[in-house]
Amino acid sequence: MTIADQGHQRPSLVSLEVFDFTGMSIRSGLEPFIHWLLHTPSRLTICHLTYEYVLWPFSDGRSACTTLVGQLPSLTTLVATVYPDSTVNTLPLSHLKHLEDLWLQFFQNKEGLSPWDVMAHIVSGARSRLRRLRITIQAETSIDTQNLEKMDPVLEGPSFTDLDRMHFDIRGSDLSSELVVLFGEDVKQKLPKLYARGIVEVS
Repeated sequence: MTIADQGHQRPSLVSLEVFDFTGMSIRSGLEPFIHWLLHTPSRLTICHLTYEYVLWPFSDGRSACTTLVGQLPSLTTLVATVYPDSTVNTLPLSHLKHLEDLWLQFFQNKEGLSPWDVMAHIVSGARSRLRRLRITIQAETSIDTQNLEKMDPVLEGPSFTDLDRMHFDIRGSDLSSELVVLFGEDVKQKLPKLYARGIVEVS
């Protein structure tokens, strides 16, 4: 999406969506595009970034996402895929001074780190005043709540005092509605300070 630059009457990129569902390496597929983007004025005007990818062996989707986020200082909205495993790299949220909407999506992995260890680590890097935080959990037959409580002190930080919506979005074809309800109860018990603010939604 572009808008006209009033000073020079040239298009400015304000919204960017990148979907890599092929597992393509950044070197073979995304590198030319990212190189172009990061060396043009367009990177300074992008306010909305969606970066979704499927992690395949030898895929550089993670590093490409991290590179982009760290070089787009005007972002107000970020949608990103996160893989909670032992090699995950945090998103450089500290560079995003204007970020208001953050949507993180992860595919639950039975091996490696708890997804909530990873989420707490990533979210703690925020330095802007977030208004809306959404976490989408892609699960199969159960929802991991180990270390979910680590999110509570993080969400008490100065970047979250203006938070007016915290949405836990549960997705999975084999998940029953009862499991979603039980997860909501876990949120209430493990995140008491956040829950008491009346801004939590579980669906």
